[in-house]
Amino acid sequence: MSLLNIKAHSSAQMIKDLSGGNKQKVSIGKWLYGAGERYSLMIFIEPTEGVDIGAKREIHGHLKRLAAQGAAIIVTSSDLMEIADISDRVIPFVGGRAHPIIERADFSEIRFISAMAGVIQ
Repeated sequence: MSLLNIKAHSSAQMIKDLSGGNKQKVSIGKWLYGAGERYSLMIFIEPTEGVDIGAKREIHGHLKRLAAQGAAIIVTSSDLMEIADISDRVIPFVGGRAHPIIERADFSEIRFISAMAGVIQ
């Protein structure tokens, strides 16, 4: 609970009674605990959907920590700002096909939107 900064009345509090952000952190924490030793690739689908900005920052920090420890992290998100915040590179998919990689130095909202529309910029 302290590693993930989960706010609860006590460690005995039921997960169903936690706030949305704390529930999300518990869910992700189940995978993060010991992940650096167990997994070399982790896939997160909308990891911060529905959480407040504070919980989002904390979750992003944990994903970045895992990546720094050598785990490959794949994140799918409909939140372009989330992608820009946590990604080193983006591979847009349009119609099930991968488009050219966008490196961090080339991130911009227009590039993301163009890539999603299938227009290469």
